[in-house]
This record gives sequence, structure tokens and C-alpha cells, in this order.
Amino acid sequence: MGLSAETYNILLQKGIEAALEAGEVIQNFDRDSLKIEKKEDFSSYATQVVTEVDFLSQEKILEILTPTILKYDLGLLTEESQDNESRFRKDYFWCIDPLDGTLPFIEDNDGYCVSIALVNKAGESIMGIIYNPQTDSLYYNSFDNKLYKNHKVFKLPPKDNELLLVFDRGFLKKKNINMILEYFVKLNYPKPIVASHGGACMNAIWILESKIRAAYFKFPKEEKGGGSLWDFAATSALFNRQKLFISDIKGCRLNMNKPFSYFNKEGIIYSNDPTLMNDIILLNEIVSH
Repeated sequence: MGLSAETYNILLQKGIEAALEAGEVIQNFDRDSLKIEKKEDFSSYATQVVTEVDFLSQEKILEILTPTILKYDLGLLTEESQDNESRFRKDYFWCIDPLDGTLPFIEDNDGYCVSIALVNKAGESIMGIIYNPQTDSLYYNSFDNKLYKNHKVFKLPPKDNELLLVFDRGFLKKKNINMILEYFVKLNYPKPIVASHGGACMNAIWILESKIRAAYFKFPKEEKGGGSLWDFAATSALFNRQKLFISDIKGCRLNMNKPFSYFNKEGIIYSNDPTLMNDIILLNEIVSH
């Protein structure tokens, strides 16, 4: 069952309202009183940390979006609550990360945001909303597939010949990181500019906004810590609607409503350049053998 433009726009406005108000909760929190906890069974510190701000942000988002869940019969998947599996029963569900990039938030660095997506039962993100409260930047896609930044149509910038590679922090600790970086130089790319300080959502946004060839990628990971649906759902909507390049590490379509787990074990690639994306797919084949 498809959404009408009218219903889509109503849900979009409520999603934007929720993202902005959650961002205000995040920015107004006194970091001096911040209490940091750890989630069990995750493989990296960045994926383990959780704060009361994560929960306060989620509380604000659900306060605003719960009426839409009831009125439009939507499901829900959110990071700081147990999966109630309503996403398998409903035609659409909200997929929420109330504070993506908790570690940059703790450090008071750019790289954290609120992420809200609307995903259909088939696993396609049809709406993505990202709000970066540090820079007061709002990103979303409209019903007619336009991309907006701060309520103005965002046009993708032209690309020059440099290369930006964006990684999660743990990626740079890989034993073969030098080989990975040298791989691109051997393919006649310029020496890569490397960034690794953001959460998954802002990492993807930086690819979207990059004025040079750029990619954010993660290799497959069996243990928890390879990312979850809420890390990628909103930005996948933004990329797909702009015909940018997003896939798992083998170049296959991402499923944002997997039946067995909401964790990503297949790896991921975001890129603004098709040749670069294909070269990363080949890199994974080399690394995995």
C-alpha cells in the first residue's frame, strides 16, 4: 500500500518537528553532568557507549511521533528500545536513532545527529531526516525525490580530482589499513584525505556534501558493531533519491527490514562516484581472501 503525497508530507513535517526538538534536547543538556554507560556485547567503544541524552532524545521523538503511529498504523524500530517486530506487520515503520554518534557528542565534536527514517515493509527507506544540532543543519527528501538542506533544495556539488575516505574510528586500527590506503594510490587516485571522527549518519552526509570524490565504507563484520538499520536508514533514503551510490560491500541492494536481525553484517558503501564504488567492491574481494 503506497503513501499519498498528502500523508507523506504530514509524516515528513512531524518527523522534522521531532528531529529539531530532539536536537534541542541534545544541545541543551549539561555535559558536565553527563553519565556514560556501556552496552554489552558490542565490539567497539563507539558502539558500546550510551548516555541519558540518548534516552531523553528518544523520549522527545516518540512524544511527537507516537500519534502518527496510532493514526497511520505504523510500526517502530528505535535504537534505545527493544524491537517489538511491528516493522514486519505494518506497511511502514519509523526507524529512529535518537543520537547517532554518541562518542562525538561526549567529546563535543561535530559528527553526531538525530536520524529518523520511514521504511516500508519491503525494506526500502522512503523518507530520511537528519538533523545535526552542532551546525543546525537539517537534511530531508521530499515526496517528489528532491533533497533539501535547511528547507532549500540542495544541489549536489561538482567533484574535483581529490579523494576523501571516511571511516569509523575502529577502521583505522586495522592491521592492513596501510595496504588499504595504498590500494587507492596504486589505482592512480590521489593520496586519500582520511576522516574518522563522526557517527555513521554524519559520515554519510559528508559524502553527500563532498566537493571531491568520496566514499564511506565498512567491511563485513560478524560481531555486533558493524552498524544497525537505524544507522543507515535515513541516509539511504537521501542517497537513493539522488541516484547516488549506496550498497552493501558486494554492491547489492541494502535491505532496511531484514527478518533475522537489525544488525548489519554485510558491510556498506556510500559514494558519490561509481568508479570509486566499484573499486571498493574489488578491494573487499582482495581483503577477504
